[in-house]
Amino acid sequence: MTLVAAVVAAGMLAGGTATAFAAIPAPSPTVFAASSDGRGGDHHGSNNNNGGSTRIHSSGQQQSPRGNSPRYSNDNTTSTRQDSTSHASATIDPASGTGNHVRSSAHNNSNATSSVTGAGSSRNEVSSNANNSGIATSTASGRNNNVHSNANNSATALSVATGNNNNVQINANNSGIAAAGVTGNNNNASSTANNSGRATSGVFGSGGNNNTTNATANGAGSQAASGVITAGNSNTTNATANGTNTTASSLVDSGNSNKLSSSATGTGSTAASIVFGATGNNNKLGSQATDGATAVSAVNSGNNNQATSIAKGAGSAAVALVNAPTTGTSDNNVLNAIGTNGGQAGASVIGDNNKATSVAEGTNSTALANAENGSTATAAARNGGQATAIATLPGSRATAIAIGNGSSAVASQTAPGQGTATATCGTGGVAFAATSGGAVDAC
Repeated sequence: MTLVAAVVAAGMLAGGTATAFAAIPAPSPTVFAASSDGRGGDHHGSNNNNGGSTRIHSSGQQQSPRGNSPRYSNDNTTSTRQDSTSHASATIDPASGTGNHVRSSAHNNSNATSSVTGAGSSRNEVSSNANNSGIATSTASGRNNNVHSNANNSATALSVATGNNNNVQINANNSGIAAAGVTGNNNNASSTANNSGRATSGVFGSGGNNNTTNATANGAGSQAASGVITAGNSNTTNATANGTNTTASSLVDSGNSNKLSSSATGTGSTAASIVFGATGNNNKLGSQATDGATAVSAVNSGNNNQATSIAKGAGSAAVALVNAPTTGTSDNNVLNAIGTNGGQAGASVIGDNNKATSVAEGTNSTALANAENGSTATAAARNGGQATAIATLPGSRATAIAIGNGSSAVASQTAPGQGTATATCGTGGVAFAATSGGAVDAC
């Protein structure tokens, strides 16, 4: 499928997710304690080259529990703060246990890393904070973990959680890049990058269900990608990009009952919501782009899907598409494509009992609707637009309406013996309607 492949390659998978998560360093096996005096508190560097002295624990050793939080049954704290040419790292590796606090903070020219590496651990709080030109990375293994990364100014923030029921949140400001990744079920992954940033939130691994991913990028040249990269069900993915030249992609591999939304605002924006795997059923997709934008909502193949694309602004285009399945069917899908101003709108589906509607408004608008097998195809274009609607096989309906100077409308229904083809045109228009044995209505 050329369209889906192109959007996926341009959106999330090329240079976005894979690159961002390849950059995440492996967790250190060493615990860097907070201070040299054994207090376990915060430590500010002594303004020398190494940012102050630190105490190093062997792998798996923990600081004394604080014992003041009933939420945690094994409340251990590892915390580091450094300054100057800063580097702060806090890592803990319990084989199991709950309620570990791992925090790192680095300032100025900083780098902060926090990790919990024990696969059997749960209910951990892992956070890293880096300011100015810093990078912040937080990783956690296990379940029910809260993982946070914050990097400001020319910053990069990365967070990863492996397991179930994790909450991953990332914030990067100014020229930052933010990436959030989870594996498993019932996870929340959110990433925000501002100004000239890129934000990526994804669910990876062998499959993921009931996950929520959000990606927001603000600023010129921003990109936001949010998705489930393997088969998964009942996931919600949102991607929002604001600013000039922005791109937002909301993606799910094959899966059922997923909700995808993408929104891009600003000049040259692109928004894409795609289910690109072998099959996908009962999915809801919505894409909206404004200004000079393009919006694409597409399902590779599947049943009972709803795909809506809205593009507003000069030169806008909206595409809603369900592709022909290699196996199985693509039935009972509803597709809507709306392009305004100078926009083109296209809706196409191959299968049974589908509805494809295209509306394009504005000068030189074009609307195309294609459906088959008892389906309904409707295309409408205003001003100087052309409208084409094609429906095939018995019980299909094709309607094309073009209004404006030089308009042309084409409606084709090729099923033998039944079906309708209707073409209506406006001033200076040319209309063509064709059907085999059915009703013909042409101006």
